[in-house]
Amino acid sequence: MVAIVELGSHQYKVSQGDILDVELLEKEPGEQVSLSNVVAVVGDEGEIKVGRPYVEGAQVKATVMEHGRDKKSIVMKVKKRVKKKKEDDAALLEGEGIELAEGAAEDVGAPAETAEE
Repeated sequence: MVAIVELGSHQYKVSQGDILDVELLEKEPGEQVSLSNVVAVVGDEGEIKVGRPYVEGAQVKATVMEHGRDKKSIVMKVKKRVKKKKEDDAALLEGEGIELAEGAAEDVGAPAETAEE
């Protein structure tokens, strides 16, 4: 099972055992995080559930592995002699599993209801 999760202004593809490099979270290494902003879920047999905007009842469990810094990115300015290097704080997450609420599990892959005329 694969899920697309929104964290900050980025979207990440997560499955069990994946390691993600995300923006800094206010959790200590070793703590478990529950990510509830699940945009889409793909089942084991290829069924797709897309949320509007999020899939109801879906959560991704992950563990914070470590905190660190991203690679330095050089920011150039056109002004004379201005050159800055910027590092962003980052965290590594390991996906532990995707959970769906009981009603949401039945809806994975179900066709969307259409309005009849």
